[in-house]
Amino acid sequence: MFKYRIISFIVLLGVLALIFFGPEPYNTALFRGLAGVVVGLMIFELGQMLERLDMTSYKLPAALFGGVFTICMLYQFWWNPLIFAVAFALPVLFCGGALLVSDNFALTLKKVVITVGIFMISIVTAGGAAMIGNANLSLFAFFVLGTKSGDTGAYCVGMLSNKITKGRNHPIAPRISPKKSVEGTIGGIIFAIAVTMVLGYYGRLVSFSPAVLAILGFAFFWGGFLGDLTESVMKRGCGIKDSGALLPGMGGIWDVMDSFIYNGPLFCLIFHLFQLN
Repeated sequence: MFKYRIISFIVLLGVLALIFFGPEPYNTALFRGLAGVVVGLMIFELGQMLERLDMTSYKLPAALFGGVFTICMLYQFWWNPLIFAVAFALPVLFCGGALLVSDNFALTLKKVVITVGIFMISIVTAGGAAMIGNANLSLFAFFVLGTKSGDTGAYCVGMLSNKITKGRNHPIAPRISPKKSVEGTIGGIIFAIAVTMVLGYYGRLVSFSPAVLAILGFAFFWGGFLGDLTESVMKRGCGIKDSGALLPGMGGIWDVMDSFIYNGPLFCLIFHLFQLN
């Protein structure tokens, strides 16, 4: 499992390297296209998860629309009145048409509501992170590495501590995620703060003071941690271990994107306001 996790991690790093170091404008186009694919897969995957609870949805049309919607949003196509109108008319027409031709109004209404839900949850989670990258790839690198360093640090320190103490780690959220420990949490906080400060102060990805960088690192960790717990609740509710099997050793798209459930929209807003000021 750990071997496959490393392989998937290296592949993801390779894709990120193409985005960050590839020639303009191809790297920007790759980023926007990849963001659309990720959103589409998140919508489809969440729809599959909910089917285990007999909560069906129009996951495929929603996934296709979500991917295109994200790409249009990042390319800022909304200035075109026709595209703006189509973007909002299509889902209304689809859902309304489904209700009108249905023989089971209650079931169709349920599917429509669930479809809107999986669309909005996925767009908000990934869209915030994508908007940061669309504005500034250096800022996106800082945001992603700062968030994921907390996850990685907590995983590595928790696993090492568990081996040293022979399985006597102290659980921090046993009801939701029994493997998460106090030891791993402390390690994740230290990793997140250290990586955030190195990227900001030495890497010059952002121009914040050391104190602000330390605060951001601390916030990056807890946002990612709470996002991870939220996805764990979703998976436990659906009775599954992983959200999917797309990424060997890691699980599905939601297993990778869970760190951004809160960090994505919140830090998109924070950085946007900071730039405005």
